[in-house]
Amino acid sequence: MPGTAPLPRVPEPERPRPGDHPDAPTHRIAPAPAARGSRTAAAPPAPSGQQARVPRPLRILEGVSGLLGAGLLLLGVLLLVAQLLAPRLVDAADGPRWWVVGLHLGVGIAAEALRGLRRRCPVGIRYLLACLTITAVAVVLVVTWWR
Repeated sequence: MPGTAPLPRVPEPERPRPGDHPDAPTHRIAPAPAARGSRTAAAPPAPSGQQARVPRPLRILEGVSGLLGAGLLLLGVLLLVAQLLAPRLVDAADGPRWWVVGLHLGVGIAAEALRGLRRRCPVGIRYLLACLTITAVAVVLVVTWWR
């Protein structure tokens, strides 16, 4: 607005930082070093952002299950397109059945969800989830393609 001057800044009082206490010592206290050869000394924690190493067989198993799950999901999408377009393109064709399309899409989506969940699980559960994914994909392929 014309003719008005900005208000002057009011100085803020100095606030204590979180963790500051008037009775606290001003210096940091370091823990005593562990005795030489002591088994109680803990290893330093891993830097943030790093995870523990995953065994090679688990990485291979997770890679195979990820490929199978993604492939089944892609196959489900292609079957959905075929189900929708087959009757329009070819007179005698009726396309794959809806339960086949739903089974491919459902297991493919579940496999991708498990893939995202695996990274937050311990190693034993990760083996179980990867094997469960491979088994589910194999069952879908056997039931729908080799009956």
